[in-house]
Amino acid sequence: MAAGDKARVPSVDNAELEPYMYGKFEFGPNGLRVLSKPTYEEWQQVGHKLSVDARSIAFQVGDWLRIGEEYFGELAAQVIDARQWQEETVRVYRYVAERVPMENRMLDKGLTYSHHQVVAKLSPPEQREWLTKA
Repeated sequence: MAAGDKARVPSVDNAELEPYMYGKFEFGPNGLRVLSKPTYEEWQQVGHKLSVDARSIAFQVGDWLRIGEEYFGELAAQVIDARQWQEETVRVYRYVAERVPMENRMLDKGLTYSHHQVVAKLSPPEQREWLTKA
């Protein structure tokens, strides 16, 4: 690659159009579709999955950003730009994901992302202490 040339970002424009299945449900870019009549328990499980996904999306995006930068460097930055993420949003997601190790994260214990954002500036032992108190 010549000096000053940017690496070409592979196109994944149609990736978001591909639905994925979870039990008797299909998740797609425009919503959720039932493929066959679910049991009440199956329907509840999808609700639980959605709740977990909604609470953890900021960490998932932050981890995705860190992983991309670690493995793909400048190419990752181009993909992030191509996805039209809000710069401040991804900066915060990445910072908190980098600063709060997974073993300190307590979303599954009822804490919010905001709790983690507040303690991100602290050392990991201090984070754990304050998150445990919360």
